[in-house]
Amino acid sequence: MLNKQKTIRLSPYSDLYDILVKPDNRYRRFHDEVDFTFVREALAGRYSEFMGKTAVDPVVLIKCLIIKEITEFSDRDLMEEVRVNMAYKYFLDMLPEQEPFDASLLSYFRRKRLRGCDLLGTLLGQSLQLALEKGVLKRGNNGKVVVTVAVDSTHTESLGRVLLPREGIAHFCNKLSKAIRDSYGLGFDQWGQAPVFANTEEAVAYARALLSRALAEFPDCRVSGKTRLYYNRLEEALEDIADHGSCSASDRDARTGHKNAASHFEGYKSHIMTDVDSGLVLGAAVTSGEVSDTPVGEHLVDELIQSDDLELERLIGDGSYGSTAMMKKARHDSFDLVATANPMLGSSQSRYQQKGFTYNKDADMLVCPAGHMAVSSCVRHYKHEDNRTVRMFYFDVDRCRNCSNREGCYKAGAKSKSYSVTILTDLQKEYISKTKTPQFREHFRKRTAAERTNAELKRGRGLRKARYYGLEMMTVQAAVALFTYNLKKILCPKSRK
Repeated sequence: MLNKQKTIRLSPYSDLYDILVKPDNRYRRFHDEVDFTFVREALAGRYSEFMGKTAVDPVVLIKCLIIKEITEFSDRDLMEEVRVNMAYKYFLDMLPEQEPFDASLLSYFRRKRLRGCDLLGTLLGQSLQLALEKGVLKRGNNGKVVVTVAVDSTHTESLGRVLLPREGIAHFCNKLSKAIRDSYGLGFDQWGQAPVFANTEEAVAYARALLSRALAEFPDCRVSGKTRLYYNRLEEALEDIADHGSCSASDRDARTGHKNAASHFEGYKSHIMTDVDSGLVLGAAVTSGEVSDTPVGEHLVDELIQSDDLELERLIGDGSYGSTAMMKKARHDSFDLVATANPMLGSSQSRYQQKGFTYNKDADMLVCPAGHMAVSSCVRHYKHEDNRTVRMFYFDVDRCRNCSNREGCYKAGAKSKSYSVTILTDLQKEYISKTKTPQFREHFRKRTAAERTNAELKRGRGLRKARYYGLEMMTVQAAVALFTYNLKKILCPKSRK
């Protein structure tokens, strides 16, 4: 039950706060200058008004998450520190002698109360309102803040390793076999280890046969103990491989992405829009690691254009945002696009964009609608077609054979899968000529604002490594990190420069 009325609590030791927590203390400023009541209003629907005992105020729990982002404490260590740290107690509206709540409540709050909540949008929106109140952002004559934004993505490593299809299937098949041996007292010769698979198709066939055999010999294996756990987990792994071409033993949402053409990472991406002048984060989205920057960037631009408080004057980005669709959007919505045009990002009428393919500029490869990335490419010239130049992308045919979207894309029995993209359309050539002007280069230098934001978020706000499992928890982590970053920019003038 959420208590909507704030009670007045008195303590004979309250004067200690004025002695020990100085006015310029970061947590005192956060407490005194930021109104956190919006948290209670945003989460009121997730608490019962009449049932259960009185809950810990969600404002206090959000503040605890903010302290975690700054200090990188675990839940348990944070509660131990709150017990003795007067600055933390002041920030959390606790009495000097008050004992902290149990650390397990923080985990429950993250995973239950925040589930399905647009925490990222709520926290960013509130930080922008605070920036307007403090004068960090100023409205123009039309009542809106005219902004120049730099957009870029940064990666976060997941806690669990992303497995290749054959590795994942072998791992979960062995887990299921061991669970059956332990549960039914069987020997290793009856339910042994999975063989070494030659390809994904062979691994999938073995896994399906193993599931059928387990269900036929032990009908109750889906309703009891570890056998049920690993039976269902093997089924989920097969679904992940069909949909994404990979799976993870611990984090189902983690995916393999690319930092550049030569290196990759396993985890998530945070797509971030930074105001060049103030350094504030104006918009963000969190996705799994394989997602291309292009469609997410277009979505973020649409949200910013529809904002009641912001007016986009200029968008600065790398080749991921130099698509023809973005060029047309810039013309339609009257903002200046400053992004390097990549020849692989053809016009919106291109065949590959119509069919849902996207270009991953980090890996320099095309990504199919199912999220599978090409493994190699080459350039071909057709002299009989006015020297038309295309780039051929080749996909892993083993993965295509087992893809859930193979109908209409992969021809049964084919030994290879390729896709061609025409290079340099007329519209792109016109834009490329713009990129060679001194004015364009001058504006493009300001893209470093996005790099500075990403660097600080990874070094100081903990976005280098995920702290929890799953995309939803990664979004919560990013939301609190970005909100804390914005608060620092707003309340600490030196950090704006």
